[in-house]
Amino acid sequence: MQAEQDAVPPLVVPGDTRSVTRRFRDVARRIPELPALVSPDGAYTFGAADTLSDRIATHLRPDRPGDPLAVLLPQTADGLLGLLGALKSGRPVVLLDPTLPADRLRQIVDRSGATGCLTDADHRATAATIGVPALVDLAPALAAPAADPYTADPAPYTVDPNPHRGPAPPDA
Repeated sequence: MQAEQDAVPPLVVPGDTRSVTRRFRDVARRIPELPALVSPDGAYTFGAADTLSDRIATHLRPDRPGDPLAVLLPQTADGLLGLLGALKSGRPVVLLDPTLPADRLRQIVDRSGATGCLTDADHRATAATIGVPALVDLAPALAAPAADPYTADPAPYTVDPNPHRGPAPPDA
């Protein structure tokens, strides 16, 4: 176990890693056989989670990549896998808490401008009532063919290494 931990360099901020998806991919390449996502409903190794989340991301890429995507999934290994796939799609992600009332979820969706919602069979009925034009089921997204994830990093968003520094000073 110590050898596997030594195989992954510590995350240094600020540093070269600028996105969660890139860091996850780097860890998955180094220790693909170790558990990454575990819940009572299932578990995935880093390698499997990386491959499956790439499939989900490929399934979620729209014609207009700037369109926000709502994610209404449970807090399980499958739900986290869906979230990782949504992040890898490069779309802005609007994370919805399935325990919130439908009226509150509808407000969040309206304000975000989400044009799609990644959900599962257990939350499909709720997703259908909150005003998202397109619903994407997680199960078929998992079965979609995977694209080559290493040709480009689709996520155009970067992590600010110092998010607490406050607003930039006005130009002189």
